[in-house]
Amino acid sequence: MNDSILVFCADTWLHVTTKTVNLVRTSVVPPIEADYSMSLIPNCTTTNNTFIALHAEDLICIIDMETLVADASAAIQTLNNRSDTINVLTDGPDPAVAYLSRPPSKLNPQHDFTATTIGLYTHCKPITLECHINDTAQSVSYNCSRAEGSFAQDSNDANAKAVDQMFFSNPEMGANFRYPQNNSFYYGISAAITLSSLAKLSVSTDPEIVAMDDWVFVVLFCEVSFSDIEYDRVQGEIKRFVTTPTNASVPNAFLNGMTSLFGQSYLQNAIEEAMIMATDSQDLADQFALSLRGTVLSLAAASVMAIPALIAQNRTSILVAKVPQAPLYLLILTNLSFVLMGIGLSIIAAMTSTEAHEVQGRLSIEGLVANMFEGERAKRPTEDVQRLFGEYWEGNDGQVTRVGIERTAIGGYTFKAIGGEENDTMYDKKI
Repeated sequence: MNDSILVFCADTWLHVTTKTVNLVRTSVVPPIEADYSMSLIPNCTTTNNTFIALHAEDLICIIDMETLVADASAAIQTLNNRSDTINVLTDGPDPAVAYLSRPPSKLNPQHDFTATTIGLYTHCKPITLECHINDTAQSVSYNCSRAEGSFAQDSNDANAKAVDQMFFSNPEMGANFRYPQNNSFYYGISAAITLSSLAKLSVSTDPEIVAMDDWVFVVLFCEVSFSDIEYDRVQGEIKRFVTTPTNASVPNAFLNGMTSLFGQSYLQNAIEEAMIMATDSQDLADQFALSLRGTVLSLAAASVMAIPALIAQNRTSILVAKVPQAPLYLLILTNLSFVLMGIGLSIIAAMTSTEAHEVQGRLSIEGLVANMFEGERAKRPTEDVQRLFGEYWEGNDGQVTRVGIERTAIGGYTFKAIGGEENDTMYDKKI
């Protein structure tokens, strides 16, 4: 918003252009009011977080033997974006990285902060053609391991599953393992899903998807890695996003949730939904990767707590006028010069003539009223403007001038002095 101010001074017009700008003031936020960082609870950081280690010390990190996850309701609320304590966000510079955060309702929009949290990267691709598929009308067998491994299923196996998942330490899909040794691992999932003919039309023509009479089959291979994240959120936007590989205790904790029955059921639902919604095999893999990030992080909702941000500031904004310096200073100097000139003229008038006081009095409201209604008396020289009124003089009660209103000859109205004939003998007699 721009405004122009025209100032007349000393016969010169000064054109000063102002601009409205937003001035931001910041102040430090106490840590207790800025719990924007996210961390695993102490139970999840006292051991290497393998199920054996946690069980040996009677600790519950993400799962236990009775409830399958530490708090199923918290996980479900987080999965459905209904939690008031934790959210899974993907608004960083890399959409393939999800991270844990406080929900928007817990973020003060006036706060800027630097926080730490846990992040998860996932990337999936279809590998059905690499798995030596042998399908019949009712079943399918496969072997996906590039090395001697166990990511395989025999259609004649009585324990064959509609959805099967395994974890690997390398992309060759060697022997299935339970606990990672670093921040990353590889994950394979196969799914044979029964679909309606309408849903099957979207994916059945893709070469990476085996389509049969009333069901389809696909194998996905995913890279999964955990990171410690430090990020800056300023005015509601991510300005800096730094990822550092975590130690093995973090993926060990989250892997416990993935391998629980609770976690397996959600991952099965995720690939079934992706199968129905996808347009091709890579779209299916991308949708599942997104669900995988949210599911894995949400399973730990009850095992993550909010801690103070590394630093936080409160931001307040006010609108101010921005004025060019040269015209502003010139305007101030000009106004000051008028003040100085007025003071100087007043001093000169007081020192050089006593008539200045009488002129000043006659220019007042009292002087103007006397001039209008006191007749010749108002024209007498005086040092006190009160002397111009008949009421000032003793013994003139009957001759006090009064003011009335009368109609004029042309139909209007005018003020008229009534009474108050001038009495020269009383002029110099003061009460």
